[in-house]
Amino acid sequence: MSHPENNPQVKAAWEKLLSGQFRGTTRALRPAIDDSWRRCLIGQVDPGGGGARPAVERGELEALRNRNERLISASAPFMIQAREFLAHTGTVMILTDPEGTILDVEGDAHLRDPIQRAGLVPGHNWHESSMGTNAIGTALALGQPIQVHASEHFCEEVQRWTCAAAVIRDPVDASILGVLDLSGLRHDYSQHSLPLIATTANSIEARLAQMELERRFQLLEAAVQRLSAADGVIVFDTRGRLVKVNERAAPALAAWGVTLSTDTRIPVGSGLSGVASPQLPDWVLASRIEPVFRGVGLLGFVVSIPLPAVLPQTPDNVPAETAPVPARESGGRQAMLATMIDQTASLVSLKDLDGRYEFVNRRFEEVFGMKSADIVGRTDAQLFEREQARQMRARDLEAVERTVHSESTDEIDLGHRRVRLAAVRFPIFDEAGRVTALCTQATELGRPGLQGPAPSAADAMERADEGVMITDARGVILTVNAAFTRITGYSLQDVAGKLPSILQSGLHSQEFYESLWLSLAEHGRWQGEIQNRRKSGEIFPEWLTIYAVKSADGEVQSYVGIFGDSSALQTSQRRIEFMTTHDGLTGLPNRNLLMDRLSDCIADARRRRDSLAVMLIDLDHFKGINDSLGHDVGDLLLQQVAERLRRCLCDAHTLARVGGDEFAVIVRSRTVDEIRRLAAHTLEYLSVSFCIRGHELCGAASIGISLFPEDGDTATSLLQNADTALYEAKAQGRNRFRFFAAAMQAMVQQRMTLETGLRTAIDNDRFEIVYQPQNALAGGELVGAEALLRWRDPVLGEIPPGRFIPAAEEAGLIVTLSEHVLTKVLSRIALWRRQGFVPPRISINIVAQQLREPHFVEHLCELLESRGVPPAAICLELTEGTLMEDLDGASQMLSRLTERGIAVSIDDFGTGYSSLAYLGRLPIHELKVDQSFVRGIASEASKRSIIAAIIDMAHALGMQVLAEGIETEDQLAFLKERHCEMGQGYLFHRPLSAEAFERLFVPCGGLPPCAAAPAARVVS
Repeated sequence: MSHPENNPQVKAAWEKLLSGQFRGTTRALRPAIDDSWRRCLIGQVDPGGGGARPAVERGELEALRNRNERLISASAPFMIQAREFLAHTGTVMILTDPEGTILDVEGDAHLRDPIQRAGLVPGHNWHESSMGTNAIGTALALGQPIQVHASEHFCEEVQRWTCAAAVIRDPVDASILGVLDLSGLRHDYSQHSLPLIATTANSIEARLAQMELERRFQLLEAAVQRLSAADGVIVFDTRGRLVKVNERAAPALAAWGVTLSTDTRIPVGSGLSGVASPQLPDWVLASRIEPVFRGVGLLGFVVSIPLPAVLPQTPDNVPAETAPVPARESGGRQAMLATMIDQTASLVSLKDLDGRYEFVNRRFEEVFGMKSADIVGRTDAQLFEREQARQMRARDLEAVERTVHSESTDEIDLGHRRVRLAAVRFPIFDEAGRVTALCTQATELGRPGLQGPAPSAADAMERADEGVMITDARGVILTVNAAFTRITGYSLQDVAGKLPSILQSGLHSQEFYESLWLSLAEHGRWQGEIQNRRKSGEIFPEWLTIYAVKSADGEVQSYVGIFGDSSALQTSQRRIEFMTTHDGLTGLPNRNLLMDRLSDCIADARRRRDSLAVMLIDLDHFKGINDSLGHDVGDLLLQQVAERLRRCLCDAHTLARVGGDEFAVIVRSRTVDEIRRLAAHTLEYLSVSFCIRGHELCGAASIGISLFPEDGDTATSLLQNADTALYEAKAQGRNRFRFFAAAMQAMVQQRMTLETGLRTAIDNDRFEIVYQPQNALAGGELVGAEALLRWRDPVLGEIPPGRFIPAAEEAGLIVTLSEHVLTKVLSRIALWRRQGFVPPRISINIVAQQLREPHFVEHLCELLESRGVPPAAICLELTEGTLMEDLDGASQMLSRLTERGIAVSIDDFGTGYSSLAYLGRLPIHELKVDQSFVRGIASEASKRSIIAAIIDMAHALGMQVLAEGIETEDQLAFLKERHCEMGQGYLFHRPLSAEAFERLFVPCGGLPPCAAAPAARVVS
């Protein structure tokens, strides 16, 4: 170590680790930690000694994020979803690139300072070679999930942290894209942190796969017209991997002496780094490659290969050693052919000499639960556990070296079960007698019906689902299998002795068949889609592969054609293409297709000087239906709404579903008055109730409208402005429509400014807690106080709760804000008690989201216990609406609270449901009469009657009553006459600061100060 003062600490820690005194890791992970420590000691890792990789400069962070845009985009939803969990557990989630450089950090705001001190911030590197043993670095070194406990960190900066990390792999080639880490100072989360982080990493990989699929669909959609061209056309993705070819691509390349395979790539960017795959040579690509864009994003490349009239010679400027080499001749083609039958009951695989799979049959896929596309091109080390892969590789090499078949029993642990295989390995030779590949045929042992010798190639051919046709060297049909008869309708007797032309559809040119036979003559293989005709006369598409079977001297002995009916595949592909542009629930176009069509409509309207409108329709109170009746009912409602909108807006250019309960409409060539009538008609149409599973549901909606060109000249701006108008319609009472107006922009800006101010105020603790005293009405003594939140912003000034509370709810900050109040109030109570005061009971408002948290009660009790505050010192206030959202769940939660001695009060009683039915079911201690009723005591007899009824009802149920907003002696007299126990309002006190409020109560055993009410006494 370069720092001598660190040596004693490292030495002592190392000795403890080797002696087994560190008990943090599980037995399975201990060897990994041991190996990491050895690597770090041998490598003399010391961040302070200059060995650490330098942090990325601020100006380079954007470039770092751009390089890892796919990973960041796929991870962002999961990191955002984890915010609440991270805040509750006091942890942070960290995302790094494959080098260990941090890309993103999300987590508990209270850990901001500790994580900065530890260097867990974007741009800092946590590779093992930089920081020693740590979860991120060790996960990268191992390529698997790892947990490192506080005492096991090599890096002194994080020796108080417990961390779990898992690598995130590219779903296409299994390369490591980065690491996801969960770190924290607390220990109570660590039991579940490793499985949690591994599961989240798997979810991110699934999202990456979905993104890759979506990008491929977009590429195919953009290239679909090119694929129907007369030339051979090949589509490659941004990494140069083959995505799609048309039927003319292989013959066109074959005419140039180049073989096309599923592994063929093109040299673009870094797509070929470290990949030993065939690629199209530069002289073939010259002037024939064209990028495909969507917007500013690159989707891939299209390569067009013309079919030449005369077979071209290899260019003079291409050296002989780099000229295209025909595909491997098939000296052992018969042996390979027998193993390539896909329906044998044995597991059959073919590997190259580097151990990479070239082919696996269907039985192999079934046993191992993998698809061929996920296996081909990979080695056993990439598919199976390390030791098992090592053993299989050793047996493969033994068979290759001995050049004879070898038998073994292979055992492979798949996690959920162990597979035992009786395997036979035998090498495949070329015409010169060199070993070119290794074939393995295996039978699964220990399962009924799988013992016994492998069936013959003839048996396997007969069982195959694909049609098989074998001809002689002249092309005369010798035999066919049962699948051939099932697919084409021709029996063996119908076709034996005839030419395959009996199947021709007449849709392909003579040049097509000439290129097919040319490929067979030169390369011994042809593959592509072909249109053939059944015996019934029906034309059908089939994916056909033809092999030329040659003798040892290279003469063609026969041809084998293997094909499947691709009608179902094409239907499936059309379905997949439809799903990429349409909503799966309603069948309507999705946001992507809407934006494409809207852009086209704008261009057309601009050219024709025509009008265009965008309507955004959002259902009112849809969330309540989902929460109360379930998502299945919500889905049925959305389907019925979509169907009703189809009928109502049948003349619209496009109706799309763009969000959960949000629909968008493009309307062309309508006047403003016509648009207004259409919107009013739509609202009327939706206002009629929907009957779903016996429930009468209201489909009322709000609509926002923007017009081209007045409100925007791009798809994005029109949709944004329609959304602004929609927000205004909801703010004005819902069930109405609004056209966009420029003044709304200012309102949007105000809303954004308020939200930004809220976030800044939370981060910088700019909120103040004030306390409004509560007094006993009979004697006037102080019995409690309600904690209220106030916000004075240095820029915005004083913001009333009526403004910032709804803004916090809309911005998703209400739980954070409520948690902030709860924590500060409990801390203040604890401070008062340490100072010798006995404060009265403090009422704290709780929002519905907190009550829905399954561990809220435990979390609250933990806060009370950690601060030494007794449960009786607080009372939780909830609104009626909060309770009614989930009455059964609320009842269970309130029971758990009261069991722990925490009082519960119903706030603003009388303004909501006010039902005896639910009051009798809930363990409630107190009802608070809303101030709107108290204000009407003097002038409205109805208000007095309501208050009297509430008080009588509460007393009958054993509850106390507190009246809010008492401002006059008349109000106080009436409430005392009706035996209301408590009250709060300006008649007693305005809300007070903490310092002013504490003057109203006294230390234990002391005398009340003069500033307090003369008759005041302390009630704990």
